[in-house]
Amino acid sequence: MQRFGGIVVFVALALAARYYSINKFHGGATTPRTPAAIPKTFDYSHLEGPALESAIQRRLLTGTEFTRVADGVELHLGHFVTSNNDGKPAFACEVFNRVTFTFEADGFATAGERTTLEVEGPCEMSANISEMQPLLIPVGNILNEKPGNLELNYMIGTPISLKFSNMPDEWPRQWVLSGIKIYNREDGRSFIVDQKNLRKLATEPLTMVW
Repeated sequence: MQRFGGIVVFVALALAARYYSINKFHGGATTPRTPAAIPKTFDYSHLEGPALESAIQRRLLTGTEFTRVADGVELHLGHFVTSNNDGKPAFACEVFNRVTFTFEADGFATAGERTTLEVEGPCEMSANISEMQPLLIPVGNILNEKPGNLELNYMIGTPISLKFSNMPDEWPRQWVLSGIKIYNREDGRSFIVDQKNLRKLATEPLTMVW
């Protein structure tokens, strides 16, 4: 009888371990990490060509938001499902591994050239699978630097790099979005939202305020 009881306990523990490992692999029962879990309206795996490009551009723009937080400004971007190189549904951040935001300083130029900022970071899925992991711009750290044509790298949260061009001798405080790019460094696959797309799809300029 004692031997039978030991077997029962062993089987129960084995089943519990299997349940835990399955849930852990899939991110837990409440946060499944499969393309089927994302809202169907953000699933573009059945699209191709101009229809796919247009859908992704709209998704990137509708999901774009700049949020003030204690450490600076977070750049948010909408997530979606597309098809991978094998033609199978996959999360965008499984297909693309980098994100770049391009901004122009509102009201600033040097020698006739607009003051610009490029923010680059990894494409990663957030806890909310409908959104990419936001990139944090540590505004306070930047304002402690002397304004200039700088390239800065920060490891506060998600690692990011910033490139300032045609800078004046003071820090601009308003930056207007002029482009978004998601791409894969290895295979070159990319999607771009440029100024033409922004004028066509955005109802008003998307501005980041420091």
